[in-house]
Amino acid sequence: MSKRSSRDHKLDAEQLVQRVAHERDRRATYIELTKTGKAVAQNAIARHNDDVAALFDRLTEAERAQLLTILQKLIAEIVDREAPDR
Repeated sequence: MSKRSSRDHKLDAEQLVQRVAHERDRRATYIELTKTGKAVAQNAIARHNDDVAALFDRLTEAERAQLLTILQKLIAEIVDREAPDR
């Protein structure tokens, strides 16, 4: 059993996901979050956002401005590299 399949079975056993048969292809199965799975995911996202916010709260206003400048420079480089004319 693959790691993905094993993980899917574990999540299924914990009732966080459910398997849904494909409408036309009997070989295919979708996996979707259950109501409980959605609640767990939303809770995890909220905790993650709180953790990230706490990290940024430790920065001074000047440090935040410096970080923003650096990130903007990096994003501009990524966008330039992905431009079709390159």
